[in-house]
Amino acid sequence: MRWAADDRGAGSVLAVAVAAGAVCVATMLLVLCGAISLKHGVQAAAESAALAAADVASGAIAGYPCEQAARAAELDGATLDSCRADGEVVSVIVSRAVLGMQVTGRARAGPPELLPSVQGDASIHDSSIHDSSTHDSRMHMQHR
Repeated sequence: MRWAADDRGAGSVLAVAVAAGAVCVATMLLVLCGAISLKHGVQAAAESAALAAADVASGAIAGYPCEQAARAAELDGATLDSCRADGEVVSVIVSRAVLGMQVTGRARAGPPELLPSVQGDASIHDSSIHDSSTHDSRMHMQHR
């Protein structure tokens, strides 16, 4: 019975348990960081696709908006799932399959929207008032 009361070696077991727990936590953090990075990559692909399509819709480059969006998404390793052009505004949904799961991203691009207080006043568009350094007149992108 003397061996049951002896606690020699208990510290080693505790150290192994703590080390195993730390490895599990680190693994979960790595998986989480990878998933967040993947989601951001898919969102970037959606934004690139929407901007490329909006360039075509605005007449800045030749082609068809949704074809250009599909090319841009493909260059980012994603697939264009949906593309809708409404005038110069284009909305896209792209996805990427990873380990059997679909990760999607959505984006919308087009010309900047006028502020509600400015919409009825055409004189605000006078070129002497417009400051291009504070306002991108070419494209405006919104996330959903």
